[in-house]
Amino acid sequence: MLMGVRLYNPSTGRFLQSDPVYGGSATAYDYVNQDPVNSYDLNGQRRWVRKCGTDWGWRGYSFWCKFYVTRYHTEILKDDISTMGAAGAAVAEAYMCSKLIHPVAAGACTAYAWAYTWWSVNNINAAVKRGGCFTWKFGATLGHGVYGWARPGNVSKKNKYCKRK
Repeated sequence: MLMGVRLYNPSTGRFLQSDPVYGGSATAYDYVNQDPVNSYDLNGQRRWVRKCGTDWGWRGYSFWCKFYVTRYHTEILKDDISTMGAAGAAVAEAYMCSKLIHPVAAGACTAYAWAYTWWSVNNINAAVKRGGCFTWKFGATLGHGVYGWARPGNVSKKNKYCKRK
């Protein structure tokens, strides 16, 4: 059966083709280092560790998930940014925001997208510099209304969810 980009044999629990990303898992034929509960790699290009939870805060009840990009893939992200440049990503985001009908909404969208690009690039660079992992946390809060949120971050390699590959 086809699972993502590779053929998979459910009776043996192994892939019939090697992982398209060298070093993406413990062996070329397993899936996310044999930890599918906390990790996933749907297209064979990235490995994430997922940690989800809930909590109460002054704004209300929140539920969230935090994704930890492996150190190996954090370095790949940094290389990709170096190749394309944050400016390239910002131009693409500005183009998508320009499709909004109202000019104030398009301007706000562009400013918001550029801020998130800068924030993400800053966290990716900081993660690589300290030998850690880039993270992305998103969720929703129920309080005086419902609102969604997302934020990038980085953790040191000592964090138990910051895996090497």
